[in-house]
Amino acid sequence: MIKTNFTCPLALLSLTLAPATAQTTGRAPIFILTADFNHDGYLDLAVANTALSTGSISILLGNGDGTFQPAKFLRAGYYPRSIAAADFNRDGNLDLAVANESPSGGSSISIHLGNGDGTFLPPSYITAGVNPASIVAADFNADGIVDLAVANSYQFQTNPPFKDGSISVLLGVGDGSFGPPSFFSAGGDPIFLITADFNGDGKPDLAAANFGGTALSVSLGNGDGTFQGATFVTVGHQPFSIASADLNNDGIADLIAANHGQTSTGGSISVSLGIGDGSFQPTKNYAAGEGTVFVAVGDFNKDGNLDLAVADDGGPSSGGVTILLGKGNGTFQSPAFFSAGLHPQALAVGDFNRDGNPDLAVVNAGNFPNPGTVSILLGDGKGGFK
Repeated sequence: MIKTNFTCPLALLSLTLAPATAQTTGRAPIFILTADFNHDGYLDLAVANTALSTGSISILLGNGDGTFQPAKFLRAGYYPRSIAAADFNRDGNLDLAVANESPSGGSSISIHLGNGDGTFLPPSYITAGVNPASIVAADFNADGIVDLAVANSYQFQTNPPFKDGSISVLLGVGDGSFGPPSFFSAGGDPIFLITADFNGDGKPDLAAANFGGTALSVSLGNGDGTFQGATFVTVGHQPFSIASADLNNDGIADLIAANHGQTSTGGSISVSLGIGDGSFQPTKNYAAGEGTVFVAVGDFNKDGNLDLAVADDGGPSSGGVTILLGKGNGTFQSPAFFSAGLHPQALAVGDFNRDGNPDLAVVNAGNFPNPGTVSILLGDGKGGFK
Protein backbone atom coordinates (compact mmCIF):
# COMPACT_ATOMS: atom_id res chain seq x y z
CA MET A 1 0.00 0.00 0.00
CA ILE A 2 1.32 3.45 -0.89
CA LYS A 3 1.83 5.84 1.98
CA THR A 4 0.29 9.28 1.63
CA ASN A 5 1.48 12.67 2.80
CA PHE A 6 -0.55 15.87 3.14
CA THR A 7 0.86 19.25 2.18
CA CYS A 8 -0.36 22.77 1.56
CA PRO A 9 -3.07 23.40 4.20
CA LEU A 10 -6.28 25.13 3.22
CA ALA A 11 -5.26 28.15 5.31
CA LEU A 12 -2.83 29.03 2.51
CA LEU A 13 -5.69 29.41 0.05
CA SER A 14 -5.52 32.84 -1.58
CA LEU A 15 -8.88 34.31 -2.52
CA THR A 16 -9.01 35.90 -5.96
CA LEU A 17 -12.58 36.52 -6.98
CA ALA A 18 -13.28 37.16 -10.66
CA PRO A 19 -16.52 37.59 -12.56
CA ALA A 20 -17.39 34.92 -15.09
CA THR A 21 -19.59 34.94 -18.18
CA ALA A 22 -22.28 32.25 -17.83
CA GLN A 23 -24.72 30.62 -20.24
CA THR A 24 -27.66 28.39 -19.44
CA THR A 25 -27.47 24.66 -20.06
CA GLY A 26 -29.72 21.78 -18.94
CA ARG A 27 -30.77 20.75 -15.45
CA ALA A 28 -28.20 19.15 -13.13
CA PRO A 29 -25.20 19.29 -15.51
CA ILE A 30 -22.29 17.14 -14.36
CA PHE A 31 -19.70 16.84 -17.18
CA ILE A 32 -18.22 19.00 -19.93
CA LEU A 33 -15.77 18.55 -22.80
CA THR A 34 -14.51 20.80 -25.57
CA ALA A 35 -13.87 20.05 -29.26
CA ASP A 36 -14.60 21.55 -32.69
CA PHE A 37 -17.85 19.89 -33.79
CA ASN A 38 -18.60 22.06 -36.85
CA HIS A 39 -15.16 22.44 -38.48
CA ASP A 40 -15.02 26.23 -38.12
CA GLY A 41 -11.78 26.28 -36.12
CA TYR A 42 -13.51 27.45 -32.94
CA LEU A 43 -13.82 25.30 -29.84
CA ASP A 44 -17.33 24.15 -28.93
CA LEU A 45 -18.73 22.58 -25.75
CA ALA A 46 -20.70 19.43 -24.97
CA VAL A 47 -22.36 19.16 -21.56
CA ALA A 48 -24.00 16.13 -19.93
CA ASN A 49 -27.22 17.10 -18.11
CA THR A 50 -28.38 14.40 -15.75
CA ALA A 51 -31.93 15.70 -15.33
CA LEU A 52 -33.83 17.10 -18.31
CA SER A 53 -36.74 14.72 -18.88
CA THR A 54 -34.73 11.51 -19.34
CA GLY A 55 -31.39 13.34 -19.63
CA SER A 56 -29.72 15.32 -22.40
CA ILE A 57 -26.52 16.58 -23.95
CA SER A 58 -26.15 20.33 -24.54
CA ILE A 59 -24.11 21.48 -27.55
CA LEU A 60 -22.83 25.07 -27.36
CA LEU A 61 -21.08 26.17 -30.54
CA GLY A 62 -18.23 28.60 -30.01
CA ASN A 63 -18.07 32.05 -31.61
CA GLY A 64 -14.28 32.23 -31.30
CA ASP A 65 -14.31 35.21 -28.95
CA GLY A 66 -14.98 33.41 -25.67
CA THR A 67 -18.76 33.41 -26.13
CA PHE A 68 -21.01 30.60 -27.28
CA GLN A 69 -24.30 30.22 -29.11
CA PRO A 70 -27.36 29.16 -27.10
CA ALA A 71 -27.39 25.51 -26.15
CA LYS A 72 -29.04 22.98 -28.43
CA PHE A 73 -30.09 19.69 -26.88
CA LEU A 74 -29.55 16.08 -27.86
CA ARG A 75 -31.61 13.29 -26.39
CA ALA A 76 -29.45 10.77 -24.53
CA GLY A 77 -30.26 7.94 -22.14
CA TYR A 78 -31.20 8.08 -18.49
CA TYR A 79 -28.79 10.03 -16.28
CA PRO A 80 -26.02 10.86 -18.80
CA ARG A 81 -22.86 11.29 -16.76
CA SER A 82 -19.86 11.28 -19.09
CA ILE A 83 -19.06 12.01 -22.76
CA ALA A 84 -16.27 10.94 -25.12
CA ALA A 85 -15.71 12.58 -28.52
CA ALA A 86 -14.00 10.81 -31.44
CA ASP A 87 -14.63 9.83 -35.07
CA PHE A 88 -16.29 6.42 -34.69
CA ASN A 89 -17.38 5.94 -38.32
CA ARG A 90 -14.30 7.45 -39.99
CA ASP A 91 -16.15 10.12 -41.95
CA GLY A 92 -13.98 12.98 -40.68
CA ASN A 93 -16.64 14.31 -38.29
CA LEU A 94 -16.55 14.07 -34.51
CA ASP A 95 -19.09 11.78 -32.90
CA LEU A 96 -20.15 11.42 -29.26
CA ALA A 97 -20.41 8.43 -26.94
CA VAL A 98 -22.35 9.05 -23.73
CA ALA A 99 -22.34 6.92 -20.58
CA ASN A 100 -25.89 6.91 -19.20
CA GLU A 101 -25.51 5.76 -15.61
CA SER A 102 -29.24 5.43 -14.90
CA PRO A 103 -29.36 4.48 -11.19
CA SER A 104 -33.01 3.50 -11.68
CA GLY A 105 -32.24 1.06 -14.51
CA GLY A 106 -31.86 1.02 -18.28
CA SER A 107 -28.09 1.56 -18.28
CA SER A 108 -26.72 2.24 -21.76
CA ILE A 109 -24.12 3.89 -23.94
CA SER A 110 -25.67 6.23 -26.51
CA ILE A 111 -23.79 6.83 -29.77
CA HIS A 112 -24.43 10.16 -31.53
CA LEU A 113 -22.88 10.32 -35.00
CA GLY A 114 -21.91 13.84 -36.02
CA ASN A 115 -22.99 15.57 -39.23
CA GLY A 116 -19.97 17.89 -39.17
CA ASP A 117 -22.02 21.06 -38.67
CA GLY A 118 -22.54 20.80 -34.91
CA THR A 119 -25.64 18.64 -35.24
CA PHE A 120 -25.91 14.90 -34.64
CA LEU A 121 -28.01 11.98 -35.84
CA PRO A 122 -30.54 10.41 -33.45
CA PRO A 123 -28.73 8.16 -30.98
CA SER A 124 -28.25 4.43 -31.16
CA TYR A 125 -27.85 2.49 -27.93
CA ILE A 126 -25.47 -0.25 -26.84
CA THR A 127 -24.93 -2.06 -23.55
CA ALA A 128 -21.63 -1.88 -21.69
CA GLY A 129 -22.34 -2.82 -18.07
CA VAL A 130 -24.46 -1.88 -15.09
CA ASN A 131 -24.54 1.84 -14.23
CA PRO A 132 -21.87 3.11 -16.65
CA ALA A 133 -20.44 6.26 -15.06
CA SER A 134 -17.49 7.26 -17.25
CA ILE A 135 -16.35 6.63 -20.82
CA VAL A 136 -13.14 7.15 -22.82
CA ALA A 137 -12.24 6.56 -26.47
CA ALA A 138 -8.93 5.23 -27.82
CA ASP A 139 -7.56 2.56 -30.15
CA PHE A 140 -7.01 -0.24 -27.64
CA ASN A 141 -6.23 -3.03 -30.14
CA ALA A 142 -4.05 -1.10 -32.60
CA ASP A 143 -6.27 -1.67 -35.64
CA GLY A 144 -6.67 2.02 -36.47
CA ILE A 145 -10.31 2.09 -35.31
CA VAL A 146 -11.49 3.94 -32.21
CA ASP A 147 -12.70 1.75 -29.33
CA LEU A 148 -14.50 2.53 -26.07
CA ALA A 149 -13.74 1.78 -22.43
CA VAL A 150 -16.41 2.27 -19.79
CA ALA A 151 -16.28 2.39 -15.99
CA ASN A 152 -19.36 0.62 -14.63
CA SER A 153 -19.86 1.97 -11.14
CA TYR A 154 -21.92 -0.95 -9.83
CA GLN A 155 -21.78 -4.29 -11.59
CA PHE A 156 -24.52 -6.46 -10.07
CA GLN A 157 -23.99 -9.32 -12.48
CA THR A 158 -22.64 -12.78 -11.75
CA ASN A 159 -21.02 -13.57 -15.08
CA PRO A 160 -18.37 -12.27 -14.88
CA PRO A 161 -18.62 -11.86 -11.11
CA PHE A 162 -17.62 -8.21 -10.64
CA LYS A 163 -20.16 -7.25 -8.01
CA ASP A 164 -18.65 -3.91 -6.97
CA GLY A 165 -17.72 -2.42 -10.34
CA SER A 166 -15.91 -3.18 -13.58
CA ILE A 167 -14.38 -1.77 -16.74
CA SER A 168 -15.88 -2.87 -20.04
CA VAL A 169 -14.08 -2.53 -23.37
CA LEU A 170 -16.03 -2.37 -26.64
CA LEU A 171 -13.95 -2.69 -29.80
CA GLY A 172 -14.96 -0.43 -32.67
CA VAL A 173 -16.05 -1.85 -36.03
CA GLY A 174 -15.33 1.39 -37.89
CA ASP A 175 -18.86 2.25 -38.99
CA GLY A 176 -20.02 3.72 -35.69
CA SER A 177 -20.93 0.36 -34.19
CA PHE A 178 -19.07 -1.68 -31.58
CA GLY A 179 -18.51 -5.28 -30.65
CA PRO A 180 -19.78 -6.88 -27.44
CA PRO A 181 -18.22 -5.75 -24.17
CA SER A 182 -15.34 -7.55 -22.49
CA PHE A 183 -15.10 -7.05 -18.74
CA PHE A 184 -12.11 -6.37 -16.50
CA SER A 185 -11.87 -5.83 -12.76
CA ALA A 186 -11.41 -2.26 -11.54
CA GLY A 187 -11.87 -2.14 -7.77
CA GLY A 188 -14.87 -0.81 -5.89
CA ASP A 189 -17.22 1.78 -7.39
CA PRO A 190 -15.18 2.95 -10.40
CA ILE A 191 -16.75 6.32 -11.14
CA PHE A 192 -14.24 8.06 -13.46
CA LEU A 193 -11.98 6.64 -16.17
CA ILE A 194 -8.97 7.93 -18.13
CA THR A 195 -6.56 6.43 -20.63
CA ALA A 196 -2.81 7.10 -20.88
CA ASP A 197 0.43 5.14 -21.38
CA PHE A 198 1.68 4.56 -17.84
CA ASN A 199 4.48 2.08 -18.59
CA GLY A 200 5.88 3.61 -21.76
CA ASP A 201 5.22 0.64 -24.06
CA GLY A 202 3.16 2.62 -26.55
CA LYS A 203 -0.06 0.81 -25.63
CA PRO A 204 -2.96 2.68 -24.01
CA ASP A 205 -3.61 1.82 -20.36
CA LEU A 206 -6.55 2.66 -18.11
CA ALA A 207 -6.90 4.21 -14.67
CA ALA A 208 -10.14 4.45 -12.72
CA ALA A 209 -11.17 6.40 -9.62
CA ASN A 210 -12.68 4.04 -7.04
CA PHE A 211 -15.15 6.32 -5.29
CA GLY A 212 -16.00 3.72 -2.66
CA GLY A 213 -12.59 3.96 -0.99
CA THR A 214 -9.19 5.63 -1.22
CA ALA A 215 -7.66 4.12 -4.36
CA LEU A 216 -7.16 4.41 -8.09
CA SER A 217 -6.99 1.23 -10.13
CA VAL A 218 -4.43 0.99 -12.93
CA SER A 219 -4.95 -1.58 -15.72
CA LEU A 220 -2.07 -1.96 -18.17
CA GLY A 221 -3.06 -2.60 -21.77
CA ASN A 222 -1.78 -5.57 -23.77
CA GLY A 223 -2.34 -3.77 -27.07
CA ASP A 224 -4.97 -6.23 -28.29
CA GLY A 225 -7.97 -4.79 -26.48
CA THR A 226 -7.33 -6.77 -23.30
CA PHE A 227 -5.87 -5.55 -20.02
CA GLN A 228 -3.79 -6.97 -17.19
CA GLY A 229 -5.17 -7.29 -13.68
CA ALA A 230 -5.62 -4.02 -11.84
CA THR A 231 -3.05 -2.66 -9.42
CA PHE A 232 -3.94 0.08 -6.96
CA VAL A 233 -2.60 3.50 -5.99
CA THR A 234 -3.69 4.93 -2.65
CA VAL A 235 -4.99 8.50 -2.82
CA GLY A 236 -7.42 10.58 -0.75
CA HIS A 237 -10.92 9.70 0.41
CA GLN A 238 -13.59 9.19 -2.27
CA PRO A 239 -11.68 10.07 -5.47
CA PHE A 240 -14.28 11.60 -7.79
CA SER A 241 -12.28 12.39 -10.92
CA ILE A 242 -8.77 11.82 -12.21
CA ALA A 243 -6.38 13.16 -14.86
CA SER A 244 -2.97 12.20 -16.20
CA ALA A 245 -0.07 14.37 -17.35
CA ASP A 246 3.70 14.70 -16.96
CA LEU A 247 3.90 17.02 -13.95
CA ASN A 248 7.62 16.75 -13.24
CA ASN A 249 8.97 16.87 -16.80
CA ASP A 250 10.55 13.42 -16.77
CA GLY A 251 8.63 12.09 -19.76
CA ILE A 252 6.53 9.73 -17.63
CA ALA A 253 2.76 9.96 -17.14
CA ASP A 254 1.64 10.89 -13.62
CA LEU A 255 -1.77 10.59 -11.93
CA ILE A 256 -3.87 13.33 -10.34
CA ALA A 257 -7.05 12.66 -8.36
CA ALA A 258 -9.74 15.03 -7.09
CA ASN A 259 -10.90 13.59 -3.76
CA HIS A 260 -14.42 14.59 -2.73
CA GLY A 261 -14.33 13.02 0.74
CA GLN A 262 -14.32 15.72 3.38
CA THR A 263 -11.40 16.13 5.80
CA SER A 264 -10.90 18.76 8.46
CA THR A 265 -9.60 21.05 5.71
CA GLY A 266 -12.08 20.10 2.98
CA GLY A 267 -11.43 18.01 -0.12
CA SER A 268 -8.00 17.40 -1.61
CA ILE A 269 -5.95 16.76 -4.72
CA SER A 270 -3.68 13.72 -4.80
CA VAL A 271 -0.56 13.65 -7.00
CA SER A 272 1.10 10.29 -7.71
CA LEU A 273 4.25 10.62 -9.83
CA GLY A 274 4.85 7.82 -12.30
CA ILE A 275 7.95 5.62 -12.16
CA GLY A 276 7.62 4.52 -15.79
CA ASP A 277 6.73 0.85 -15.35
CA GLY A 278 3.07 1.39 -14.46
CA SER A 279 3.76 1.94 -10.77
CA PHE A 280 3.85 5.23 -8.89
CA GLN A 281 5.77 7.06 -6.16
CA PRO A 282 4.16 7.73 -2.76
CA THR A 283 1.19 10.04 -3.14
CA LYS A 284 1.20 13.66 -1.97
CA ASN A 285 -2.04 15.47 -1.18
CA TYR A 286 -2.85 19.15 -1.63
CA ALA A 287 -5.78 21.16 -0.29
CA ALA A 288 -7.89 22.59 -3.09
CA GLY A 289 -11.25 23.75 -1.73
CA GLU A 290 -14.23 22.63 0.31
CA GLY A 291 -15.67 20.07 -2.11
CA THR A 292 -13.20 19.02 -4.82
CA VAL A 293 -15.01 17.14 -7.60
CA PHE A 294 -13.00 17.55 -10.82
CA VAL A 295 -9.40 18.20 -11.90
CA ALA A 296 -7.95 19.24 -15.27
CA VAL A 297 -4.44 20.10 -16.46
CA GLY A 298 -3.01 23.03 -18.43
CA ASP A 299 -0.10 25.48 -18.50
CA PHE A 300 -2.02 28.47 -17.21
CA ASN A 301 0.94 30.79 -16.64
CA LYS A 302 2.85 29.67 -19.76
CA ASP A 303 6.07 28.84 -17.96
CA GLY A 304 6.41 25.38 -19.53
CA ASN A 305 5.25 23.61 -16.37
CA LEU A 306 1.81 22.02 -16.08
CA ASP A 307 -0.71 23.42 -13.60
CA LEU A 308 -3.97 22.12 -12.15
CA ALA A 309 -7.50 23.54 -12.28
CA VAL A 310 -9.95 22.11 -9.76
CA ALA A 311 -13.73 22.41 -9.69
CA ASP A 312 -14.86 22.95 -6.09
CA ASP A 313 -18.60 22.45 -5.63
CA GLY A 314 -18.35 24.40 -2.40
CA GLY A 315 -20.10 22.05 -0.03
CA PRO A 316 -22.41 24.40 1.89
CA SER A 317 -21.09 27.47 0.02
CA SER A 318 -21.22 28.37 -3.67
CA GLY A 319 -17.84 26.97 -4.71
CA GLY A 320 -15.53 28.03 -7.52
CA VAL A 321 -12.29 27.04 -9.26
CA THR A 322 -8.96 26.49 -7.52
CA ILE A 323 -5.71 26.92 -9.48
CA LEU A 324 -2.49 25.23 -8.36
CA LEU A 325 0.49 26.45 -10.37
CA GLY A 326 3.10 23.76 -10.95
CA LYS A 327 6.78 24.14 -10.09
CA GLY A 328 7.86 21.64 -12.74
CA ASN A 329 8.97 19.00 -10.23
CA GLY A 330 5.55 17.58 -9.37
CA THR A 331 4.88 20.02 -6.55
CA PHE A 332 2.68 23.11 -6.55
CA GLN A 333 2.43 26.66 -5.29
CA SER A 334 -0.23 27.75 -2.80
CA PRO A 335 -3.71 27.56 -4.35
CA ALA A 336 -5.60 30.56 -5.73
CA PHE A 337 -9.39 30.67 -5.90
CA PHE A 338 -11.60 32.10 -8.67
CA SER A 339 -15.37 32.35 -8.58
CA ALA A 340 -17.48 30.62 -11.21
CA GLY A 341 -21.16 29.73 -11.01
CA LEU A 342 -23.10 27.99 -8.26
CA HIS A 343 -21.77 24.53 -7.34
CA PRO A 344 -19.24 23.77 -10.12
CA GLN A 345 -19.16 20.11 -11.14
CA ALA A 346 -16.59 19.85 -13.94
CA LEU A 347 -14.41 21.96 -16.22
CA ALA A 348 -12.68 21.90 -19.59
CA VAL A 349 -9.50 23.67 -20.71
CA GLY A 350 -9.20 25.41 -24.08
CA ASP A 351 -8.35 28.69 -25.79
CA PHE A 352 -11.91 29.88 -26.34
CA ASN A 353 -11.10 33.45 -27.44
CA ARG A 354 -8.01 32.58 -29.50
CA ASP A 355 -5.61 34.89 -27.68
CA GLY A 356 -3.04 32.16 -27.03
CA ASN A 357 -3.91 31.79 -23.34
CA PRO A 358 -5.69 28.73 -21.93
CA ASP A 359 -9.20 29.44 -20.65
CA LEU A 360 -11.68 27.43 -18.56
CA ALA A 361 -15.26 26.38 -19.21
CA VAL A 362 -16.90 25.44 -15.91
CA VAL A 363 -20.21 23.61 -15.67
CA ASN A 364 -22.25 24.62 -12.61
CA ALA A 365 -25.10 22.54 -11.21
CA GLY A 366 -26.86 25.56 -9.66
CA ASN A 367 -30.01 24.98 -7.62
CA PHE A 368 -32.17 22.15 -8.98
CA PRO A 369 -34.73 22.24 -10.58
CA ASN A 370 -33.39 25.46 -12.07
CA PRO A 371 -31.14 24.93 -15.12
CA GLY A 372 -27.42 24.84 -14.61
CA THR A 373 -24.91 27.13 -16.31
CA VAL A 374 -21.56 27.13 -18.05
CA SER A 375 -19.14 29.82 -16.85
CA ILE A 376 -16.30 30.95 -19.13
CA LEU A 377 -13.18 32.10 -17.28
CA LEU A 378 -10.75 33.75 -19.67
CA GLY A 379 -7.09 33.24 -18.80
CA ASP A 380 -4.57 36.08 -18.65
CA GLY A 381 -1.59 33.83 -19.40
CA LYS A 382 -0.15 34.50 -15.94
CA GLY A 383 -2.23 31.98 -14.01
CA GLY A 384 -5.17 34.32 -13.42
CA PHE A 385 -8.68 34.27 -14.85
CA LYS A 386 -11.44 36.82 -15.40
